[in-house]
Amino acid sequence: MPNRAINLENITSVGVRGAECAVVATQKAQTDQFVVGSTATQMFTISNEIGCVMTGRIGDSRAQVATARYEARLFQTKFNFEMPVNALCDRLADIIQAYTQIGAIRPLACSMILISCNDEVGPCVYKLDPAANYSGYRACATGARMTVAQRYLECNYMNNMCEMKAINLAIRTLKAATPNKLNADGIEIGLLSKTRPTFRTLVPDEVKFHCKYN
Repeated sequence: MPNRAINLENITSVGVRGAECAVVATQKAQTDQFVVGSTATQMFTISNEIGCVMTGRIGDSRAQVATARYEARLFQTKFNFEMPVNALCDRLADIIQAYTQIGAIRPLACSMILISCNDEVGPCVYKLDPAANYSGYRACATGARMTVAQRYLECNYMNNMCEMKAINLAIRTLKAATPNKLNADGIEIGLLSKTRPTFRTLVPDEVKFHCKYN
C-alpha cells in the first residue's frame, strides 16, 4: 500500500498559502551522522515558478521530481511560457494514474506538495497523492501524522497571512504533530512569494530565527 509505505518514513510535511506567499515545511529525514545534510533534502525546484516538498520513499520521490521537471520543461519549450502548477499537477496525475492500471508497475510511494506564486494567479498550494488525486489548498498536510497536522491547521489557519505568519504556522504545525521535541536542525522550509517568485530553501540560520519565536 503506497500510503502505508509513505507513513513508514515517519515524516510529516505541510503546505501553507499566505496573502502573497506560499510555504512548505517538513521534518528532515533521519540520516547517518556522516551524510552531508544538503544531499538528503526533500525540497526540490521544479521550474522557475514551482517548488515542492516530497514525503515518502526518497527513490520514488526523486523519480517523480525528474518526471515533473521534464514535463515542465517540455511545456515551456512548446508554448514559450512557464507551465502553471495546476496544469503540471493534472499532467502528473495522468502519468501516476496509469501506474495503477499496469500489473508490472507499482505505484510510487510518495506524496507531493507543490507551491507556486505569480502575478496572474497569486500564491498556490497543491497536493498530489499516489492515487493520482490532486487539489488546491489553503493549507494541507501529508505523511505519518497528517491527521494531527491537518487538525492543527484547521484550528489555526487565517486568511491573508503575511510571510512571517505563514512560516510560523508551518513550524508550529510540525511541532504539534511531532511527539518528540523538534528543533530547527530537524526542519526544512521552502517558500516563494510575489516579491521573490523563485523557489528557495531557507538556510539553517533563517530556520533558527523563525523557530526562536515558536
